Amino acid sequence: MISSYHIFAIYNNIFNQLQFWILTKASIKFKQKEIKIKFNVLVRLTTILGLFISTNLAVANETITVVATKFPNGDVLKITEPILKQQGYDLKIIEIPSYTGHGIVTEKGSTPQEIHNPNLQVLNGKYDANFFQPDIYLDEYNKLSGSNLADIGKIFYVPFAVYLSPNHKLESESLSILAKNHDGMTVGIPTSYIDAARALKLLEANHLISLNQGEQIPNISDITANPYHLHIIQVDNEVMPKLALNNSFDMIVMNSGRAYLKHLYITNSSLVENNPDRYSNVVVTTTKNQNSPKMKALVKALQSAEVRKFIQQNYKGVVKASF
Repeated sequence: MISSYHIFAIYNNIFNQLQFWILTKASIKFKQKEIKIKFNVLVRLTTILGLFISTNLAVANETITVVATKFPNGDVLKITEPILKQQGYDLKIIEIPSYTGHGIVTEKGSTPQEIHNPNLQVLNGKYDANFFQPDIYLDEYNKLSGSNLADIGKIFYVPFAVYLSPNHKLESESLSILAKNHDGMTVGIPTSYIDAARALKLLEANHLISLNQGEQIPNISDITANPYHLHIIQVDNEVMPKLALNNSFDMIVMNSGRAYLKHLYITNSSLVENNPDRYSNVVVTTTKNQNSPKMKALVKALQSAEVRKFIQQNYKGVVKASF
């Protein structure tokens, strides 16, 4: 797509050349002063006409509207603004608070809340796309709401991680050895059932519990073995970083992006979830618009080298590019 700026530049160049040609011909063919004056007037009129035509024929940039959580999605989107501008698109970002649910299903078997729900806002055409959720959340939303929103591109992955109380230090031993040496540790996991499932699977990956393998989104009742007698308690997401710092729990399992905002950083890679295929944040739009030029341009910009560099330089490894 040619932007209004490029169209203006083309017309302006044409009329600059025309102006030069007229002045040259006038100097060669006509010597009388009054005729030169007439040609100078013609030149000025031609220039004004050119500016008028170029201004009115210029096509305004098409706008792409995306509703996104501020961190890190909105920050990443801002990097794409100049990229999209060059392609004739103005990006309008509608920011919403990070990590507050936004109508995603929080209890198993319940229906999605529709108030201020970015998925519903895309479905009803209020915005072109949203950018705030991993694949698994979108799948659950589509299943429970009967919708068919489309994932059109994975952008980055924000893993879950285990954060130990300041009372515990993990040196060379594994997390399971720490749990064995401190039998009956208290563990906080999120209340949202999808987030709780991610936390439980991370505990299982560290050999602290075993889960029912037939359950794709397990909950506490799906624990089949708990050899170190962990006391697993579901707590509100909002207070999890605070609980990780004040010794209320021996360990907290939560989204590392939420922890990062409260200056809690990953210190041991063995305590970090590693499932980018399932939990990467995706760009979401309707099936009707998924192959539109502007949606393709948006995803291409988000999967650019500029975005990858920004992610690598700014998030201390908490956010990882998925492309």
